[in-house]
Amino acid sequence: MERGCYQGDRHGDRDVGDFHLEEDQSPQHHQLHRHDREAYDALDPTGNITIKWDIISWTADGYVTVVSIFNFQQYRHIQAPGWQLGWSWYKKEVIWSMVGAQATEQGDCSKFKGNIPHCCKKTPTVVDLLPGTPYNQHISNCCRGGLISSWAQDPATAVGRTTSSRSCNVHSICVPSEFIGM
Repeated sequence: MERGCYQGDRHGDRDVGDFHLEEDQSPQHHQLHRHDREAYDALDPTGNITIKWDIISWTADGYVTVVSIFNFQQYRHIQAPGWQLGWSWYKKEVIWSMVGAQATEQGDCSKFKGNIPHCCKKTPTVVDLLPGTPYNQHISNCCRGGLISSWAQDPATAVGRTTSSRSCNVHSICVPSEFIGM
């Protein structure tokens, strides 16, 4: 199996590159954590920004994720223009739909007829939605224009979250690589 991929029916914890993959006993539940080392602050040496990529269900052609961004720093907020999260797919995944965020570019979806994916880029970038977004596009902890408070100062707003549906090989997951954040 290629680097960054694992079989969906395996259980246990293991590291995949800069990520730590945690699995519970359910084949439906997988979590991918990444700690952003570039968020280091000498006044807060244990603070970090954690990206949690949680696969919550499988679909006929892929999976549904909830991606959460936790700001575990004591003093530094993620301020305007807000967070943005980008990555590179290992394979030919597409984002079919999103709630709580949007891709900045759709990419080339010309091979799709009928239902058009939300984003076909191999290197998508996603941003939070603005306050005032209709409630049918909300998920908890979204829609603050990308602003995330520090955990020590305001834990209630120290999380940003989005959910989306992705297409992939349903028998294995290739963890996205080269995350670009904030």
